[in-house]
Amino acid sequence: MEKKQEHKQHHKASAGSKFQKKKEKKEKKKSEGQEKEKGKNIKAYTATGRQGANRRVQRNAELLEKRLHVPLADRSLFEPPPVLIAVVGPPKVPILPPFLASGSTHL
Repeated sequence: MEKKQEHKQHHKASAGSKFQKKKEKKEKKKSEGQEKEKGKNIKAYTATGRQGANRRVQRNAELLEKRLHVPLADRSLFEPPPVLIAVVGPPKVPILPPFLASGSTHL
């Protein structure tokens, strides 16, 4: 039977020059009161200026009104378009009679 392969866990440094440097840096930040929570950027989620917000609201309202007032194309024609039937293919293929029977209601 095969055993499941186990990988070694990561060991965080607890000695050495790098660990000492990181420890000193952390203690310095704590003493200065600069320790802040990770991932919290307060400035990123504050409201922007009042004028910018007003401009955005006005622009969205104008776009909505423009969409409502778009002139529609006149699709009513005075006479229907001519019916044109083109058959492409080898000769002696009986395509035309059934096609005419199905589409002959508006001829």
